Amino acid sequence: MKEKSEEAKRELLLSWQNRAVRASLAHYFQAHQYRTWHEILTTFNLLSSISVLFLANNSLISSGGSPNQIWLSIAGLAVVLTTTLQYVLKLDEKIFDHKLAGNEFTKIKRDIEVFLCGAEINDSDIKEIKSDHGHTSKNHLLVRQPIWDKISKREAEAMEENKSFLNCVTRNNS
Repeated sequence: MKEKSEEAKRELLLSWQNRAVRASLAHYFQAHQYRTWHEILTTFNLLSSISVLFLANNSLISSGGSPNQIWLSIAGLAVVLTTTLQYVLKLDEKIFDHKLAGNEFTKIKRDIEVFLCGAEINDSDIKEIKSDHGHTSKNHLLVRQPIWDKISKREAEAMEENKSFLNCVTRNNS
């Protein structure tokens, strides 16, 4: 009976380990996506700001009349809008939070690996992992659904590659 209980604990830990791997990947992907958006907005802000400085300080343009003033106004508006967008989205904070969540889920995965290498899994080990997983899940931002879909697609592709490889190995060994 004790063997069944031990096997059930191992199965539970393996399930949690798989979730931790998926969650860490999802958070790292989300952080990468936010980093890309942040870099795009920052680059756009920089170029718009340079355009405003150039247009405002160029004597040919500033004395040129209304078409040039319209371009100056558009560039100034672009700077204000993208800077406001960057402030409202708080991408730096989101990047940090998702990286931290990814690190914490990776730590949970490593902790589970240590427990699985041990001779016996205690109920206290299960409670500790459950507590860590729950705390990490509750205290970090959610990952957007397209990221989860991407991870599921990659998992399916990896499983298909493994099946093809195993079929090839099996045929060659026969």
